[in-house]
Amino acid sequence: GLAAVETGALAGRVEKDVYLQGAWLAGLDGFVKLASVAGQTALAREAQELLQKARSSLERWFLREKGYLPFGKLTDGTFYPALTPWQAMALAYGGLDPEIARGATQSLSRPEVATPWGTRLFATNSPNYDPLSYNDGSVWPFVTGFAITAQFRNGAPREGLRQLYG
Repeated sequence: GLAAVETGALAGRVEKDVYLQGAWLAGLDGFVKLASVAGQTALAREAQELLQKARSSLERWFLREKGYLPFGKLTDGTFYPALTPWQAMALAYGGLDPEIARGATQSLSRPEVATPWGTRLFATNSPNYDPLSYNDGSVWPFVTGFAITAQFRNGAPREGLRQLYG
């Protein structure tokens, strides 16, 4: 499904990935809104607390020296530091700290990931990058769509248009 990341060379080694963390943030945010509209104040408050905790946790992943959120946390406790547009789900819908969101969104325009036909799943300088691999180097339109949405939502509309129109 669209909430599962097939990890190719990383299969069996990923504890948490940035895409699923972004989906979790977006889902919690939606749940807070629905619970509030339904008058479920206690439930909305509980979900809001979970959302803040999840946001803070993901924001700690931010690699300030590289300017983006890494692909994921591995089972050995380290991070796979590859630049990837999988972070775009969290950047577009996660309500992250604006400074982090703007900085990480800028990384989506780097030539290592941005191509005239879309955004590569992993940057060309990633340890497991393979241009012929379905999971480790190809361009997926729906992931490019998240990248474009993140660019428009985080102050990079020109880059979003460039991705949209090639």
